[in-house]
Amino acid sequence: MVSANDPEGSNAYCVTVPSIVFFVFTPILVLIRLWSRRATSSTIGMDDWTILASFACLLVVQILMILSVSHGFGRHVSSLAADDRLMALKLFYVAQIFYKLTINLTKAYILALSLRIFVQRWFCISCYVLLGVILSYTFATTFSSIFQCNPINGAWDKSTSPKCIDLTVNWYSNAGFSIATDILILLLPMQPIWACKLPINQKRALILVFALGGFVTVTSIMHDIASTLWTLIEQNVAIICACLPMCRLPLASILPSSNNLYGFNDTPENNSSSHSST
Repeated sequence: MVSANDPEGSNAYCVTVPSIVFFVFTPILVLIRLWSRRATSSTIGMDDWTILASFACLLVVQILMILSVSHGFGRHVSSLAADDRLMALKLFYVAQIFYKLTINLTKAYILALSLRIFVQRWFCISCYVLLGVILSYTFATTFSSIFQCNPINGAWDKSTSPKCIDLTVNWYSNAGFSIATDILILLLPMQPIWACKLPINQKRALILVFALGGFVTVTSIMHDIASTLWTLIEQNVAIICACLPMCRLPLASILPSSNNLYGFNDTPENNSSSHSST
C-alpha cells in the first residue's frame, strides 16, 4: 500500500503492468488452445465453453481494474476526490465478483478437460464430485460478493452505514478453498498418467504440464503480500496453465521432436484405447 506519508505516491503500476502484459499473452494461449481443438476435428464440448466463459470474465476484471486506476485506485485515499474514490471502489466491487467467477470457471474447465482425456471410472466419479463442489461454491461465493453489504451500495459507500460481512474472514475462506481445490485438481490426474501405456519420458512430460498448475496455488498464498497484483497474476496463470495441455499440436509443428509429447489425443474415443481403465 502507499505510505500515508506519501499521498501522491501510487501503486497503480501493480495493476496496469500485469494487465497490459497478460492482455497480450493470455489471449495467445487461449487462441492456440482453440486452434488445437479445431485442428484435431474434435467436437466442441463443455470444456471449450467453460474456458471461453472464464476468459471473458478475466477480461472484464482487467478492464475494470484499469478503469479503477484511472479513478485513483492504487493511490492514497487522502489524495482522491470523493467522486473518484467512490467510483474506484465501485469498480473494484464489481471486479471482485468476476474474479471469483474466473478462478472457479477455470477449475471447472480443467476438470471438464480431464473428463475428455481420462476414462477410469473412479477418476470420472471424482471429477464429477469435485466439479459439483466447485460449481456450488462458485454460486455461494458470487452471491456473498454481490450481497456482502446491506444495502448493496454500502460495499463502496460507507456513508450509508451498511451492515457488511467480515471481508477478512471471507477472503481467507476463499483462499483456503482455492488452495485446497488447486491441490486436489493437481493430484487427481497423476495416477492415471503414470498408469497409462506411455514411454516414461512422455509420462514425465505430462506430469510436468499438469504440475505447472501448482504455481496457481502459490499465487493464492501470495495474496497477503500484494493482493491486487497477485490476484491478476493468479487469474491469468490459471487460464494459461489450463490451456497448456492443449498445446501439443503447435509444439509438434514448431519442434518436430516434440510430436506426441502428450501421448494421447483429446477425443474420448482415442483416449479409451490409449489409457488403462479400472
